[in-house]
Amino acid sequence: MPASFELIENKHVPSLLNRCIDNGRFHLRQRLGSGGYSVVYLATDRLALRHKDVAIKCLLHDTFHRRTKSAREIALHKRAAALPGVAKIYHVVEDIGLLFIVLEFCPDGDLFSAICETKSFLGRDNLIRSCFLQLLDTVRGLHCLGIYHRDIKPENVLCTENGMRMLITDFGLATESERSETFGCGSYFYMTPECLAGSYSSAIKAYSSRAADIWALGILLVNLICSRSPWKTAMLSDPSFERYSRDCRWMQQMLPISTPAFHFLNRIFANHGNNISLSELRTQFLQIETFYMTASELSRAHKTARLVALEWLPETPVDDIVPGDFKNMTIIDDIDEEQLFEDYIEIDSEVQTPTAEYPASARRQLSSDSLELTYSESSGSESEFPITPETRPVQPAEDVPFMPADQNLGDKWQPTEQAHSFRKTLAAVVDGTLLGHLIH
Repeated sequence: MPASFELIENKHVPSLLNRCIDNGRFHLRQRLGSGGYSVVYLATDRLALRHKDVAIKCLLHDTFHRRTKSAREIALHKRAAALPGVAKIYHVVEDIGLLFIVLEFCPDGDLFSAICETKSFLGRDNLIRSCFLQLLDTVRGLHCLGIYHRDIKPENVLCTENGMRMLITDFGLATESERSETFGCGSYFYMTPECLAGSYSSAIKAYSSRAADIWALGILLVNLICSRSPWKTAMLSDPSFERYSRDCRWMQQMLPISTPAFHFLNRIFANHGNNISLSELRTQFLQIETFYMTASELSRAHKTARLVALEWLPETPVDDIVPGDFKNMTIIDDIDEEQLFEDYIEIDSEVQTPTAEYPASARRQLSSDSLELTYSESSGSESEFPITPETRPVQPAEDVPFMPADQNLGDKWQPTEQAHSFRKTLAAVVDGTLLGHLIH
C-alpha cells in the first residue's frame, strides 16, 4: 500500500498527516508512532491559548467490540488521570469514522528511548531511584483506584520536564478485574509466568492482574539499571529464565547489580509478583543505596557481569579474560533497529544470555514435554487482541554502554575508547584471528 495509508489492526486507513479533525480544531502535524491498534500524531489545538501541542491517538471504531473496548480504555484512563503520574486525557472525538483520543503531549519522548537510545540511566543511581519511585507510586495509586494496567513497559511511560517526570499512558489493556482470565495479555518481555502459561494449560484458570503490574515493574527496573532485560519470556524454554529458576543467584552472575538491588528484584520474581505489598516494596527500595556492584565486588564478579559493566565503567577489570573464554561466543547481527551497536553473548553450560531475536513471532515451549505455546487473536472477553505488538522490544542482549557523568539526560551516548576496542577484540576472537592473545 502507498505511504499515504496507515495500518491499524491489519486494516489500511488513509494517513491523517496534515489533516484537521473536529471541525478544524485539531491540526495533525506529525506522526509520532504507531502500534498494532493505533497511530499517534502530534497535533495543534487551535482553540487553546498559544495553540497548545497535544498528542492524538487514532483508533478504529467500526465494530461493536472495538467501540466497547475503546469506551473501557477511555473510562479507565480518565479515572487514572487523577493521579499525578498518569498522562492527562483532554478530549475524545469521533470523526471520519475513526476515534481520536486527545492526550497530554510529552516532548521528551518515552522511557524506551531514554533507556535504549540515549542510555540516560546507566550508572546514575539518583535518576534510577527517582524514575522508579514515580512509577511504583503511580502503580500503587492505580491499584488503590481498582485499576490494573497490565501493560507496564518503557514504551508506555512518557517523559517530561527534561526527562525527570514519568507519566504512565496507554490503558488499552487495563482492567478493573483483580483476577484476569485474559492470558497472553501485555508484552512478552513483561508478562508473568502465569499470564503466559495459561495460554496452553487449562489447569491455570486465572492470574493476578495486580501481580502482573508488580512483575512488570521488576523487569522495568532491570531495564533502567542495565539497559537490558533479564530474559525474553518467563518460561522454562527461555534459557535465562530457566537458569534463574534453578538458581536465583544467576542474576548477579549475568548483571553487575548490587546485593540490595538483587534482593529487591528477587523478592518480586521469586513470588511472580504475588503476595507483595507495594508499600513494603517501596520501603525496601528506599534502602538501596546503589543499584550497582562496588569496584571490589566487580573485581570478583563473574566474567559476564564484568563484560556488561565494562562499557559504562571503563575501569572494570578484564585482564584475566582471555580469548579462550569466548570460544562459544556469538556475535548478534540481526538486532532491533533502535540498537546502536552489535551485541555479543556468551553461551556455555553455566550461564546463558538470551539473544536479541524478535520475540513476538516465535513459538515457544515451556519444557521439552509441554504443549507448544501459541497465541490466538482472542483470549478473553476483556481484549480482542491481548498482546501488545513488540514494535520496539527492549533487547535482552542489548549492549550496555557507558554514559559519562557530565552528560545531561537526553545527550547522545558515545562509547569509550576502551569499550570500543574491547568489542572489536571480542569480535576478532570469534573470527579466530586473535586466539591465544590476552584482551586488554
